[in-house]
Amino acid sequence: MEDTNKKTIDAYEVSIDQYILNTPNKRGAVVEAWIDKAIKGLAQDAQILEIGSGYGRDATYIEDKGFHVEKTDATQGFVDILVGKDPTSHTLNIVTDEIASTYDLIIANAVLLHLNDEQTREATKKIYNALHSQGTFAFTLKQGEGSAWQTNKDMAPRFFNYWHKKDVVKILSDTGFTSFDAWVDETDSPSAIWIMVVARKA
Repeated sequence: MEDTNKKTIDAYEVSIDQYILNTPNKRGAVVEAWIDKAIKGLAQDAQILEIGSGYGRDATYIEDKGFHVEKTDATQGFVDILVGKDPTSHTLNIVTDEIASTYDLIIANAVLLHLNDEQTREATKKIYNALHSQGTFAFTLKQGEGSAWQTNKDMAPRFFNYWHKKDVVKILSDTGFTSFDAWVDETDSPSAIWIMVVARKA
């Protein structure tokens, strides 16, 4: 079976400069509203894990609000950048690694969309088990059919898996999440329709 996870991580490794160059430094209003919803009600000392931090754009937004984010990525090149800003940053591949601690919030923006269906289900279980009671899991996916390899942003080919909201809701429910908001937004990016999710553990 093709290892889409490894190939996608390898694509990021060889295309980091292109990714940073072609990714806006400023988050769109929709992403900021989604993050605000995820962190609402958290204590300032909340334990927050970000999966797939990239070069730290979303983490910076959260930390500017007074929180600390444990920043991780599966791509070593991104981890090297993150460590330069925060020595506690580290490597985490949600497909192959276990989550060693427990958290009040786990956030993953445009990360699970690189996983196939089974990997997404297993990753969701790992994340659920790594949340404190009443913990929150916030993530985004792209809406659509099937899967594809894409070379956008002048990068090496990356695997993308597409979803419909009803299927995402089923995975959350099957995993054990009892409260979740999932909505579709197509205003923040002309090239994609995004599924935005904030799920809470009982």
